[in-house]
Amino acid sequence: MDYRSDRTETVSTLLINFMPAIARQYTYRLLTLYPYATQPMGEMGAMAELYYTFKPNTGLGGKTGMYMAINSTYVNNLKATPDTNGYGYTSNFLAIGREHYYADVNVELTKKLSKKAKITLNYVYIEYNKNVLEGKLDYGVIYSHTGIVDFTYKFNHTKSIRTELQHLYTKQDHGSWAMALVELSMAPHWSVAAFAEYNYGNKEPDDRFLYPNVSSTYVHNSNRFSLSYGKQRAGLLCVGGVCRFVPASNGVSFTVSSSF
Repeated sequence: MDYRSDRTETVSTLLINFMPAIARQYTYRLLTLYPYATQPMGEMGAMAELYYTFKPNTGLGGKTGMYMAINSTYVNNLKATPDTNGYGYTSNFLAIGREHYYADVNVELTKKLSKKAKITLNYVYIEYNKNVLEGKLDYGVIYSHTGIVDFTYKFNHTKSIRTELQHLYTKQDHGSWAMALVELSMAPHWSVAAFAEYNYGNKEPDDRFLYPNVSSTYVHNSNRFSLSYGKQRAGLLCVGGVCRFVPASNGVSFTVSSSF
C-alpha cells in the first residue's frame, strides 16, 4: 500500500511507509544511480537467487573456500484497466503487461585471501526504465554494466582498511562513471573515509563532474557524529557500515544521529 501524507504526491515525495521492492537493494555507490522502487499502481515481476559455497581445498574454493551469490529480477507493468476516479484499477489474476520496468543480473564472489584479507568481486547488469520509475520524458530504458572490487584488510581486531573500485558503463542517460573509495576503521569509535566519483562519460564535456569527498565518523553508544567536506551527488551513501540517503551538496556537512 502506498501511504503518503499527501495523496496527490508522486515518486518518493511525502512517503510515510516503505514498500519492499521485488529486487535486490544495492548499497554500492554507483549501483544506487538506478535503484528499483515498487510501483504502487501495479507491477508484475519475479526474483530468483542462488547461493553456493565452494569448500576449501577444492578447484574453485582454493585453500580458504569461496562464496558465490547470483541474483536476478525481471519486472513489467500490470495489465490493468484504470478506474474512472483515477485512483485504482482492475486486473485479471497474473496479468503481465508489455511495458518493461526493470531487470538486473548480479553475480557476487567473496573470498578470504588470508586470515586478514578478504575480497569481493561484483558484476551487475541493469535495465532501468527511467521514464516510468522517475517520471521523466525521452529517456526510455537505460542499460548499464557495473564492475566492483571491494578489498578489506584487517591489521588487528580493531583496525582495518577497506578499498572500493567501481566502474559503471552505459551509453544512455549521463554516460559512464568511475568511483574509488578508501576507508580506515578504528573500532569501536572512529572511521575515516575518502572517495571520489567521476562522470567521465557524460556526452556534454561541461557536465563531466568530479565529486571528491572526505569524512570522519565518531560513534559513542547509540550516538553517531559525522563530519564531511567535499562535493557529493544525491543518493544512497554507505560509509562506516551505515547507509543513508544524502542530498546533493557542496561544502561542509555535519550529521548527528541517535537511537533511543
